[in-house]
Amino acid sequence: MTQPLRGDLPTNQPLIVIAFANGKAQVLGGSAVPASAVTSRARAAGVAIQSAQCLVNFTQVKTRNSNRRSVTARWYGGIGCSQRMDLFGQAFLAESARKFDGSGNHYSGLLTGASSGQRATVINSSNPSLYIWHATNVYFDQKTSRGVITISPKPGQKINSASSCKLVSSGAYGAGVHCCRSSVE
Repeated sequence: MTQPLRGDLPTNQPLIVIAFANGKAQVLGGSAVPASAVTSRARAAGVAIQSAQCLVNFTQVKTRNSNRRSVTARWYGGIGCSQRMDLFGQAFLAESARKFDGSGNHYSGLLTGASSGQRATVINSSNPSLYIWHATNVYFDQKTSRGVITISPKPGQKINSASSCKLVSSGAYGAGVHCCRSSVE
């Protein structure tokens, strides 16, 4: 995990778009994809048989405790997809790349959505700078010969520019997406 960069990714653009056909996958683009990872002259072969749109978001509320020496944070990272997908991942609350204050539940399964976080994490600092780091993997629920997966921020959601997404593959599920996203308070 790396420290979040200053600035946010565009809120109206996908983080990643991948297309695959006949066992070959291509990264078509996205704001969380390095330019070097985009397949040159990327184009999907034929019309996709399956396509899925997933939206990601973060929620964080920080409340100062009565002792004024600590705060309690309510925080979550979430994903919701247009159809059932094989989703697995986990979110963490951090103050830096090395200082973690909490970890959310790990989720894994054929789901249309999932979230990871905690209702009440106590941080022993009077005014910590917090961010949520959420790693998510997305695959179709079965290996398919053609498809498109798009991961985008929920409308209005700010995603930090340290976020990154890449194409991954699984023997059981085929082509998929791995994203590590972060949101700074």
